[in-house]
Amino acid sequence: MKNESVKICCDAFQWMIDSAGHSGFSIIVAGDISDVVFYLQARAYDENQENKLDNIPRTVDPPKPFCLKMQNVIQYCPFCGTSLKKIASNNSSKMELLIKLHMKYDLSMQ
Repeated sequence: MKNESVKICCDAFQWMIDSAGHSGFSIIVAGDISDVVFYLQARAYDENQENKLDNIPRTVDPPKPFCLKMQNVIQYCPFCGTSLKKIASNNSSKMELLIKLHMKYDLSMQ
């Protein structure tokens, strides 16, 4: 999803929002409109490939700890340092849309 109408701090942050659900790094917008949360997320695979992993025969247990996806809360753009609260407050209707679109990628909801 291309979110060109959302005023974002920099192109790199925009690219990360557009990468939600794909392998690699992305930014996930979550929470609710009164308390928007931004996550830096990393995935070893695209979200739509997750069910394929269940069908792989396991002859050896993976080493522990083993992580295929993770996310951490961020408060500032990792590229330019802009406050994400400022971005959220200046774009409340667009944040609400992103929260709905990103809900299926939010690991804290799983």
